[in-house]
Amino acid sequence: STFLAVGTYTVQSSPTQSPATPTTQIVLAHVYWDGGSTAPQVLRQAMGNGSEIHSLARTYDGGAVVATNQEFYIVSIDSVQMQAFASTVMVYECEHNRAWLFGARGSESILRIDISTGESTSKNLPYPLPLQSTAGMIEGDVLYIHGFDSNGKADRISLDLTLEGSLSSGRGFLNFAFIVVGVIMIATQAYLMVEKAMHLKKA
Repeated sequence: STFLAVGTYTVQSSPTQSPATPTTQIVLAHVYWDGGSTAPQVLRQAMGNGSEIHSLARTYDGGAVVATNQEFYIVSIDSVQMQAFASTVMVYECEHNRAWLFGARGSESILRIDISTGESTSKNLPYPLPLQSTAGMIEGDVLYIHGFDSNGKADRISLDLTLEGSLSSGRGFLNFAFIVVGVIMIATQAYLMVEKAMHLKKA
């Protein structure tokens, strides 16, 4: 069987570098092992920048996605694709085979990556991210993010994925338009009722 091994590799890159501040790299490797007495064999490996692997998820087709504090990796049975996207939390959405990347507290957008194509799309948040994200999950059309606010208190926010993007996109625009039209209709009816009452009073 083939496994994915992930970790960090710390090395003193030059004789002049202080041992107290070694260089750390991310390492991903395809490892084959038949479960017997033969030692596992490294089939291929990739090394990247970063010092922390914060998220790892298995994809629906048997591959994997890996997110670090500096990069994002799409791993298949025979390849490793790297993209230079920094993040603090990744949430994998199995139903649509895509990943969501969150940045630090105060971020004004999140990144959505289509795993099949590798294409990425930035989605604006309705407000700056109020949490330092630590974990996330998807239930239906809602994305939940757990973390800590500016006071260090644990909290959670939810984002409706059907309203992703700006108000000018898809269902978000329709919902916004419905609200605006509804407010206008109510205001118009109220104005007509007041005007009618004033006319009756004068009569």
